[in-house]
Amino acid sequence: MNQARAIWMIVLGVVVAGICSFSARPGAVEDKYVKAGLLLDKNRFAEALVVYEEILTTDAPLEDKKKSRVFNNLGFCYYQLNDLEKAREYYGKALDLDRNYSVCLNNLSVVLMNQKKYEEALPCLNQAYGVEKNIKVIFNLFVTHYYLDHRKEALAYIEEALRLDEAYTQDRLKKKNVSQRDIERLKKYVKG
Repeated sequence: MNQARAIWMIVLGVVVAGICSFSARPGAVEDKYVKAGLLLDKNRFAEALVVYEEILTTDAPLEDKKKSRVFNNLGFCYYQLNDLEKAREYYGKALDLDRNYSVCLNNLSVVLMNQKKYEEALPCLNQAYGVEKNIKVIFNLFVTHYYLDHRKEALAYIEEALRLDEAYTQDRLKKKNVSQRDIERLKKYVKG
């Protein structure tokens, strides 16, 4: 009986070791990262959260850049689920690992803007703009300066946004309830 039990314990140990090594292999982490990304694409944010959390609890080492991406994506999931404090927490963790992660800086600024914390959003946006001048950052700089009543800066950023990507800018303005007539007047002014 003791011999049978000893054999069973060895078999069980081999099975458990195999399972652990499978979950810790780098490919398994990458597979989970891809799976979580697909869930994000399908707007299945709660399910993506679970997968991203699994990635963080794996034994496989994650380089800081990849880990910061996981934290950013967790923040995005929480943002989409309207848990702004959790979103802010995870964006902060991502930025602790990669201070110049422009996407995350922009994402954090969006959370702050939703909380009406424009003064706090502005440094994030300025830093993101210094790293990468993309349309989302530029448009958010316009919005932030607008709400802070910095008219000169707001005008400069909306001009830049319209020049860089007119269609995106018009769409975002419409989502902010700016009338088509006002958008046309703004475009006419910018074009001189």
